[in-house]
Amino acid sequence: MSSSFIDSFYKIAYQQPERNIFTYLNEGQSESTINYGLLDYKARQIATALSAISASPGETVLVMFPPGLDFIYSFLGCAYAQKIIVPVMPPANAEAANKLKLIMENAKPIACITTKNIYERLKNLKLIDSLGKKPIIGSLVNKFSNNLLNKFEPLLTTDLFSIQWITTDNLPNNSIVNYFELPDINPQTPLFLQYTSGSTGNPKGVIVSHKSVLHNIQAIKYSLDIREQDILYSWLPQYHDMGLIGCILTPLYTGLYTIIESPFRFLTNPISWLQGITKYGCTISAAPNFAYELCANKITEEEKKSLDLSSWRVAVNSAEPIRASTLNKFYDLFKEVGFKQEAFYPSYGLAEATLFVTSKSLSTAFHSLILDKSALHEGLVKLAQPTDENVQHFISSGDLDSNIENHRILIVDPQSNTALGENAIGEIWVSSPSVNHGYWKQEESQSIFQARLAVGEETYLKTGDLGFIREGQLYVTGRIKDLIIIRGKNYYPQDIEHTVEQADKAIRAGCINAFAVDINNAEALVILAEVKTTFNYQEVTKKIMDEVLKHHGIKPSAIGLLAPKVLKKTTSGKVRRQEMRRRYLDADLPLLFTWKQDKELVTSLNQSNLSKQEEVDDLSLVVLNLIKNNLSNTSQQEVLTTSRLSELGLDSLLIAELISRLKSQLPSSVELSIQYIVENNLTIDELIKYIKNQSTEPVNLDTHNQARPSKVYAVEEQKHWMDITNLPDYEKLKCSQDLLGEQNVSKLYFNVVNGVSDNLLDLNEEKYINFSGYNYLGYAGDKRVISETNEAISLYGTSVSASRLISGQKPIHCELEEEIASFIGTEDAVAFTAGHATNVSVITHLFNAEDVIFHDSLIHNSSLQGAIFSKAKRISFPHNDFNALEMIMRNERLYYRRALILIEGVYSMDGDIPDVPEFIKIKNQYNAHLMIDEAHSIGTIGKTGGGIREYFNLDANEVELWMGTLSKAFASCGGYIAGKSSLIDYLKCSCGGFVYSAGMTPANAAAALASIRLLKQEPFRVQKLQQCASNLLTHLKQHGVNTGDSYNTPIIPIIVGDEQKAIQLCLKLRENKIYTIPIIYPAVDRGQARIRLFVNYMHTEEQIAFTAEMICENLKSGSLLS
Repeated sequence: MSSSFIDSFYKIAYQQPERNIFTYLNEGQSESTINYGLLDYKARQIATALSAISASPGETVLVMFPPGLDFIYSFLGCAYAQKIIVPVMPPANAEAANKLKLIMENAKPIACITTKNIYERLKNLKLIDSLGKKPIIGSLVNKFSNNLLNKFEPLLTTDLFSIQWITTDNLPNNSIVNYFELPDINPQTPLFLQYTSGSTGNPKGVIVSHKSVLHNIQAIKYSLDIREQDILYSWLPQYHDMGLIGCILTPLYTGLYTIIESPFRFLTNPISWLQGITKYGCTISAAPNFAYELCANKITEEEKKSLDLSSWRVAVNSAEPIRASTLNKFYDLFKEVGFKQEAFYPSYGLAEATLFVTSKSLSTAFHSLILDKSALHEGLVKLAQPTDENVQHFISSGDLDSNIENHRILIVDPQSNTALGENAIGEIWVSSPSVNHGYWKQEESQSIFQARLAVGEETYLKTGDLGFIREGQLYVTGRIKDLIIIRGKNYYPQDIEHTVEQADKAIRAGCINAFAVDINNAEALVILAEVKTTFNYQEVTKKIMDEVLKHHGIKPSAIGLLAPKVLKKTTSGKVRRQEMRRRYLDADLPLLFTWKQDKELVTSLNQSNLSKQEEVDDLSLVVLNLIKNNLSNTSQQEVLTTSRLSELGLDSLLIAELISRLKSQLPSSVELSIQYIVENNLTIDELIKYIKNQSTEPVNLDTHNQARPSKVYAVEEQKHWMDITNLPDYEKLKCSQDLLGEQNVSKLYFNVVNGVSDNLLDLNEEKYINFSGYNYLGYAGDKRVISETNEAISLYGTSVSASRLISGQKPIHCELEEEIASFIGTEDAVAFTAGHATNVSVITHLFNAEDVIFHDSLIHNSSLQGAIFSKAKRISFPHNDFNALEMIMRNERLYYRRALILIEGVYSMDGDIPDVPEFIKIKNQYNAHLMIDEAHSIGTIGKTGGGIREYFNLDANEVELWMGTLSKAFASCGGYIAGKSSLIDYLKCSCGGFVYSAGMTPANAAAALASIRLLKQEPFRVQKLQQCASNLLTHLKQHGVNTGDSYNTPIIPIIVGDEQKAIQLCLKLRENKIYTIPIIYPAVDRGQARIRLFVNYMHTEEQIAFTAEMICENLKSGSLLS
């Protein structure tokens, strides 16, 4: 790599001065072509003129030109003179004038290089301003020039007219130019300042060095596979990073012959771009997504006939979100004229990293995913099918190419600065020589450009973009600052904007802005849309509202319609969301029409509100009163039962809350589909009828007017539903079995196993290394535990024959509960007969429809069932994300009587541990109970097996409900709750799962009691277990096996993604006498298939090493079926 960019350019100019490099298409049919020799000469002219002004290196100079070749040699001339270039567009309106003013104030340039025409225009502006202040002619001047002065008023207060000016129409043309000597330039020095296209009140000039430019161009050259015969076509603005670096500096460095047309020419006549590619046989061209969309929408079938796009091999799409619909539309339209789908080249980049960050491999088609939109709102990546509802199509922004020198991309939790694994949404961080040093004169920007992970010294650029990595591909989901969070769910503005764009033909494509504002301490959605001015605004507004509610489940708080070209955009065509949000809040927008939800409460609900044909039954009143209590905003004072739910301001989340409360007052037989209610946008009348139709018994709460359901099932329908194979859940089961194959179902599941299952397992009279059991400490086959169990059976028999409340409890029950409480450090404990039943019974007993339950998205089924059956409001938060939980609770907690947070000590599917101290802080802040399921953490983590409490050195009283199971480390069966004595007494006397269930068998109680007592005497078992797990995890990670987030636990997932690969890996391990089972959809999301390894105390070093070797060998051999 050359020492500076100028050295690289001059080397070609010196060796090949006659080599043509740029052709500019002038207005009309004329062209202007320039070669390296002429560029070098004109650059020397500029440098000579600048040196006459000041010979000091490192000063800033404005380079201000309309589209054309003057910009290019002026840029080079500044670099020759060791000045820092500030590319700016000539001011054509008030917005551009204001931006130039802000750049001037920040950059403090000593000079400006431009054309004579622009200089004279700006000089006349200064003259008009000064004449306007003259006492005699001032009023006349102001009368005729007021609009002009208003437009450019920001520039009149700057130093623009006191700096030096150089015009390219009057450059020195003498022998001094020929003798200008190129200086030695340190590659670390700044080459230019790239003011980001979204700059408004706080301009940010990225300091782009020679070194970063050279590294980035090398990456572009490698990624695009730029060849000697390639021709580039560009209409991109030359002061924008993609136009400057991608289409001017890259050609200068690589010799890539480039055709340039004006961006104004393209925007007024989009076909000119494709005509240029056709005429010159261009092979490479780049544009933002909107340009492809514009061509697909504007170019007619007749115009298309003149095109030949067969030469176009690289069609870069970057600088804004990439839409699958755009790519499909463009390809379908232009494939007939030679455009190839594999030419699409989605990329991701930003000025802070010079330009390029990722791009797709030329050898393959671009990658895409279809994701569940609801899961995305929760911050989760969940694959979906094209036929599924509520999905979003994502285009990969390119590969994580390890061949690019020192170039690394991570997904990071922006709150904790910890790196995230695959399929986790976080902030995109970049470490690369292309990353620049910071923003000009903004020292605080080091926190963005020199960010560090919580562990490690390597520095990264924090991009501010959200995304995730999957199978080596980067997917960008949005901007952190633009993310809309409503009731704890994430909504990406570009998704909502796309929905609005499709709502009505009056709405201008690409001219919508969705953002959030704070209303009554909660986030609310506002939509601005440009419309054609000859349409019914109320009708358009209603269509926008309906489509957003239908596709996203939220209702806008306000919708504003604007005339064309009011929304401000960046030079790459992106709406300036933050600026438009500020202007909306400042009431500084010329709105054609606006709709807002009123702030009036529902005040009158009585018989007069009911439609005449409906009797005033109890159900109607219950529904109406719940709506009254549920609404804080409505568009009318009185609620008629003919009103649709959406017209009352109820979005899908509010409807879900309404239905949850309603179900608590209805018979259990009533099954209500929130999806059906939302999609059909029911009136209150229709909702009441729907509720009645869904019940198998009368639901009228007026006992004198009970009616049968209107729904009638014919005999054939009854017979149909008697067959269990027709149930939807049965279909899911068959889907999983089909994935496995009939033969593999019997091979992999429900195997008949003999003997004790510990580190070995006896299957078909053969020994297998066992990684599919929870006998973590080996007590399930321990002779001492067996002896205590036999003795208990001799003393108390095999069953207690009834509930402990009725038949009395055995001494061994009391001893066990005392031992559990002592081990955990609580006042008391109660033992249940099964772990699953413990969670379901306790949660449903302690919480009801007046309460709210916040649970981890990966919580165990038993806790999930308990939360659902409790009828409490249930809100999921992203896995282990306490920051997301805090944000959700901030908005939701105050609406509910009691709150519960549900997490686990160790998560059984991923083998990871939550940051419990952070969850304790949040539950204290919001007056919530915390319940921790320690099924897989008690006995396995902490120095002596004390579980999550010991692991974090917690006081047991900091957690209200300690839950655990006895079937894993404690070699028995059952579950327990430990906590304060008042809680335990309440559960023993009134919890259905305890009061109405037979007590734990003496055998199970004795086994658990013996195991806990032995563990207290033998903490070395825990330490050996932890060492075995650590050794296995280390082996696997050293070979690059994807073990997810497993750490410090005996559960290690081997995530292979594809269901068939998981099944095949399991079968291969069985062939090597290693016993595991595959975990596939629907137990995990599609694309997350895995096997799980449960390590135990009895595993030997040899077994650990052999298992790791077999897994790595099978994964790397390529023998697994795709």
